[in-house]
Amino acid sequence: MGSYLTLNGQNIHSDCFRCNKCKNLIKGEYIEYLRKYYHTACYQSTFGLKCDVCHKTIDGHYYSDVWGNKSHTHHNGNKTVFCFYCNRILSSSTSKGSQIKDGKQICGFCLETIVNTNIKIKKVEKSILILLSLVGFKQIPHDVSIELVEQSKLNKLANDYSNNIQGLASTEYRNSFTTSSIKHTIYILNNLPEVVFKGVLAHEYIHIWVRENQVKLSLQEEEGLCNLGSYLIYKNDPTPFGGNLLKQMEFNPDIIYGDGYRKMKDKLKLLNWKKLIEKVK
Repeated sequence: MGSYLTLNGQNIHSDCFRCNKCKNLIKGEYIEYLRKYYHTACYQSTFGLKCDVCHKTIDGHYYSDVWGNKSHTHHNGNKTVFCFYCNRILSSSTSKGSQIKDGKQICGFCLETIVNTNIKIKKVEKSILILLSLVGFKQIPHDVSIELVEQSKLNKLANDYSNNIQGLASTEYRNSFTTSSIKHTIYILNNLPEVVFKGVLAHEYIHIWVRENQVKLSLQEEEGLCNLGSYLIYKNDPTPFGGNLLKQMEFNPDIIYGDGYRKMKDKLKLLNWKKLIEKVK
């Protein structure tokens, strides 16, 4: 009869104990899956987790993004890179490639939506003003100038050289003996993906609403209120990108922007948009 194995109550000739994939004899370690037997390597290549960058089997630690892409932590000694804005794993197969703008690596999907022309600005600003008006932010001027600037100029305007700033609302008060006027300008970082641009624009519009209505708030309260504008945009975005941006806001450790946002959001939950706006006024 020769040698045999007993597996799951069945006797199998040793010469018949073969890998279900490569059909070669199994000697040593094996994996059983759905009552079939595989060499460990054959099982991994057939059913194992695959890297979406190099398409090889993942064995050990790996990265994943909110779009379901998975990757080894390193390739050829280089650490896996993510899109600066949406945190998508960067590669030709997962992100339509990438480009570097202002020192930031941006995926192909974000590049398709970047706001970098006046035509795109006009399309976006109208929708943001309508959305803010619907929740109760009335009296936002429709003649606010919106300028796209590079990171270096934005840093200088804001006197903030952290390279983290993406927008700034500037208000100039003009007075003479006979007249007075207010000129608002919103500066926004050039080449932002559309959903990020919308969130930044909503945030800066609320700064202008605060000034137009002469609302008195602490710095933390004002930035928290303005971040509710970004929250409104990201919450209405149906993609994982919007959810990822919301998550970043929820866990922002900054005492002004992070804590301010969470406190204002708690007030919004207790009240509603209309009552919250009436209360801060």
